[in-house]
Amino acid sequence: METSKAFEEDGAAVLEKGNVRFSAEELAELDRKRAVIRVPRDRCREIAWRYGPRAARPWVQATLGLVCLAGGFYLLVRLLEEWWRGGGVLWIEQVAGLVVLGFVGGALLTDVLRKGHYLEVRTDKSTEKLRFDRSVSPGDIETFLAEAGRRWGYSIVDQRPAASVHT
Repeated sequence: METSKAFEEDGAAVLEKGNVRFSAEELAELDRKRAVIRVPRDRCREIAWRYGPRAARPWVQATLGLVCLAGGFYLLVRLLEEWWRGGGVLWIEQVAGLVVLGFVGGALLTDVLRKGHYLEVRTDKSTEKLRFDRSVSPGDIETFLAEAGRRWGYSIVDQRPAASVHT
């Protein structure tokens, strides 16, 4: 079992595991060691450990992905129609649009379908997802969250579905 990283950053003690960082002042999600989402501790109302879609706004992202794929399909139909009528001539703009829309739509939908462990942090004004790296085991996350609770008094509720507790 891999241990959590505990160290001092800017004179303050922090605890870090799988792209999530706890300190006495804030929770943060990291990307390449830089905080991309920060939630000050005094704004946290509820912290829940969950397992599910990792996308920040899955319905919005799925809708946008489907719109992109539909646009790509429309361009494909138009491309084939014009290719047939035009005697085998392809327009680079349509091919590029087809490729871009297909790639973006597919990437958005693939991201929505990926599941993983995350912390759902509720504040008075918003809800943020702090996503754990997919390589971190549930046992390591459990140990990490217990340590953050012991050190700084964070109260984290395990709200994972029963079937995913050991995944």
